[in-house]
Amino acid sequence: MKNLILFGTCIVSACILASTPAYAINDAKIDTTKEINNWDDLNSIFPDNEKWEEEMKNEANNAPIEIDPKALGRARAGSWSWRDGVICITDSYASSPHFNNGHAGIMGASRWYTTVEANPNDGVQFKSGDWPSRFGGQIWQVGVKSTSVAQDKKAALWAEKQVGKKYNKNFLDRGTRSSYYCSQLVWAAYKDTANVDLDTWRYATAIHPFELHQTDKTILIYRKK
Repeated sequence: MKNLILFGTCIVSACILASTPAYAINDAKIDTTKEINNWDDLNSIFPDNEKWEEEMKNEANNAPIEIDPKALGRARAGSWSWRDGVICITDSYASSPHFNNGHAGIMGASRWYTTVEANPNDGVQFKSGDWPSRFGGQIWQVGVKSTSVAQDKKAALWAEKQVGKKYNKNFLDRGTRSSYYCSQLVWAAYKDTANVDLDTWRYATAIHPFELHQTDKTILIYRKK
């Protein structure tokens, strides 16, 4: 049965309140309106989360890197891409002291050399610089298979319009458009503009950054181990 977890990029120690009443996890009903105050509480309910994250990273590090088919012949396999709408994922960003839940962003379209990202300290903002320079951990970039170059740009521009909105601390509430956590922002950009759902539903309505690679709707175009 599908697991459910409250996770996300850059999680803060503030209380998270889920909006959905209950789910059955491993044949036990979990009250998701319960306040989850820290990662120790979270791990006591969902003990396989860290294992799954490590398995996903191993999968991403062993998957073949493909040439970006939408880069108009300019891309080299395995090179960092600034193309509009490309999705960036890293395992190097998380405030949890126990394990790393990753971070995600989307390449911007109107500003050179930027990504659009949601972070707990400043909400949705433009961030300058390539991720290999900014982050010290593992990094991946993926492209969406079914969209056109124009649709990817539209998703990037949609994400840019969210700049200035606050950070969403309720990771099950992906339906809100007044605030975002990192992978929710990326997911919503493609869902709302191209009707492409990048969620694997591993964690119910929550979107884990690593799911953006795990879905069969994206291809791996860059990796830094």
